[in-house]
Amino acid sequence: MKVMLVQVEPPEDIQDFNFPMGYAALDAVLSRQGHEVELLFTVAHHLSDGEIARRVKESRCAVVGLGGMWPYLQRVEKLVRMIKDVRPE
Repeated sequence: MKVMLVQVEPPEDIQDFNFPMGYAALDAVLSRQGHEVELLFTVAHHLSDGEIARRVKESRCAVVGLGGMWPYLQRVEKLVRMIKDVRPE
């Protein structure tokens, strides 16, 4: 199964960026189980919402995973709605 993991960019008032170890760990576990994993690091590539939506739509993945800590909640909710719009299935 193809899985896309989307790293959520922190809110503008948080200027902390650390390597996303949780996503790397999920990638390792899922890959060992035979799944194809695509990581989308929005912070590293400075992706707009439109670019994130385009990449999710074009990826043809079966599952999209994203998340974040409490300060990221509004951003995560916005991205979930946006992803549902481009990938309603």
